[in-house]
Amino acid sequence: MATEDLQDESFIQDEQLQDDPISESDESLDPRQAEFLKQYRVVSRIALCALASSIVGLLSLLDFSTFWLIAAVALIISALGIYQINTSDGSVIGKLPARAALVFSLVGLVGGYAWQEYSFYLRVPENHIPLKWSHLEPEDFGSRGGVPKRAGIADGKDVYIEGYVHPGVSGMGNIAQFVLVGDFDTCCYGGQPKAWDMIEVQLPENVTIQYNRERREIWGKLLVNQSRRIAVGTTGTVMGDEQLQGGYYQLVAVGIR
Repeated sequence: MATEDLQDESFIQDEQLQDDPISESDESLDPRQAEFLKQYRVVSRIALCALASSIVGLLSLLDFSTFWLIAAVALIISALGIYQINTSDGSVIGKLPARAALVFSLVGLVGGYAWQEYSFYLRVPENHIPLKWSHLEPEDFGSRGGVPKRAGIADGKDVYIEGYVHPGVSGMGNIAQFVLVGDFDTCCYGGQPKAWDMIEVQLPENVTIQYNRERREIWGKLLVNQSRRIAVGTTGTVMGDEQLQGGYYQLVAVGIR
């Protein structure tokens, strides 16, 4: 009888090891249960993936436009990792790398955006109005027509803006006239930009550039011109033989880099 009682007691204890919920701490468990849990816990792969991607996402502090998406993905993955760990009853561990990934991705996103904005205004030459492409979009999004007030105020004044050279230029070198666009996809693949998403640029005398896909900084006098015309300095677009139509804006540049 004593032997059968011991066997029954051992069987009950084994059943309890399988049925009892696993807690994050082993302090409330007896030594046998603690040893059992240590053998079967696994580190969250989601948390490790989030940590790796968030470290890459920290490069947003140096180049936000290129790496912000990686930091954003890392933020989502780290949140999923924390959720997985919290709902696993202790069978999955790794809160430290998941939380570190959450912090790193937030630093990359918030810090990278803040530095991008701050450094943009640092680059603006003295007595020039800083312009972004969103400032040039029409205020009436229903008709998508017209020049917004901010662009109208800058008409005839010195401005600073950054963008890419449209590929529909007349030649690859010694370019003195070209179309500036704000979208990298348009820069690479060409096509007719929207009238408010392009600026016809005239460089100063004896100043030319080579075509490439690098981001350009340009400053000079902005002119609003809504007349129908062929865009300056263009031949056939990359996607066809038609020349680019002019947009709403022209810029007589005094500097470029």
